[in-house]
Formats: sequence, C-alpha cells, structure tokens
Amino acid sequence: MDLDGSARAVARFNRLCSALAAGWMLLILASVFIRPPGTRDFGQYYMGGLIARLGEWNSLYPIPHPDAKANAGWQAYSTMHPVYADLARRHGVGDVNRFIHPPPWALVFVPLSLLGYEWAFRVWIVLMLACVWGVAFLSGALAEIVAGRPSRLRGLLILIVAASPLSYRVVRTGNISALVALSVAVTILGIARSQTMRGAIAIVVGAASKYATVLLILLALACRRWKMVAL
Repeated sequence: MDLDGSARAVARFNRLCSALAAGWMLLILASVFIRPPGTRDFGQYYMGGLIARLGEWNSLYPIPHPDAKANAGWQAYSTMHPVYADLARRHGVGDVNRFIHPPPWALVFVPLSLLGYEWAFRVWIVLMLACVWGVAFLSGALAEIVAGRPSRLRGLLILIVAASPLSYRVVRTGNISALVALSVAVTILGIARSQTMRGAIAIVVGAASKYATVLLILLALACRRWKMVAL
C-alpha cells in the first residue's frame, strides 16, 4: 500500500481507521458492561484504595510464602494480611491478586474505593480504554514525526494498537498496563516535541505504577531535555 498520496486522501484514510478503532473499542466496552469478566488484576487496585482510605496501612502488602519463587502478588505465593482478607471478603473482592505497588500509589485508587466493587471495575475499564485510545493516537502521531509528513501509517497504527489482542486482554482483565503504556507514549512524544511538563509528569506516573519509564530518563538525557529530567 502507498502510505503517502495526496493530503486529502491520507486524511480520509486516517479518519476511517480512527472511526473503525473507536467502534471496536465501544464494542469492548459494551461486552464488559453486558458480561463482566473476572477482575483478577483490578482487585489489587481497589483494595489498595480501600486500605488507604481506611488508614489500614500495615495490612497493605501480602505475606510472602517462605519458599515463594515468583511474584508475591499472586495468590499461590503469598497470604493476605488478615485485615486485608477481611476487607476483601466484605467488599466482594475475594481472593484475587494482591496489592504490590509503591504505597503512595494506593492513594490514587481511593476515589474508586468509594464505589461498589463492580461499578468501580466498570469505571476503571472506561479509564483503561481511554488509555488504550491515547496510546493508539500517540503512536500515529509519533509515526508522522518519524516520517516527516502526513502518512497513512498514522491511521494504520491507530487501528492496529486499538484492535491488538494484547490491548483487548489488558482491558478485559483490568490491568494497569494500559496506563503504563500511555505514560511511555506521552514521555516519548514529550521528548520528541520538547513538551517538558507533560513528559516529566508521564515519567513520574509510569515509574510510580510499574517503573517502566525510568529507563526513558536516559533517552531524555541523551536528547538534552535537562529541565524535563530535573522536574
């Protein structure tokens, strides 16, 4: 396929891809509301917010098994703190993945803990879908920066990212990886366009959630974005 062509034809193609991507994401949203999936990954975020709101900080983290060989956040390798387990039972969360993020990150989820568990999950899914859309949109924007001109590659990337099986799985399970991916995309675009404050915030968010953007500080240094790194 010719990825260039006239500006008008490229714009039409990119709009069509964006519309198809948006339609697909609306179908995912409808499927979650009609037939909610398991909330294995989301449970730990809800519990983190609940623990923070109630001030039960000593019960935030699980107790790893002495012979654990993998992530203590998984049920098979740890035991919930008794207070954590009681709260999970009373709020309908059950025995799902445990909270393992840095303590301040639990404060981010306090607003979600004000809702019932099922409705909090639905709100979270909407937020993660918005993050996936942001990743798709910024991927297209970065492609045009690399190409140096309007290109059909923008629309193709938007559609590929939005319709990716990995994006679908992340959203369905309520994993935070969509937010992490958006942080990576915003950081890279911030470095490319010298968007100092936006890039700095994205680095902090990505590092606090899953450490993913820490390595991008090296990219910012290589591109001499001194103020971004300082912020």
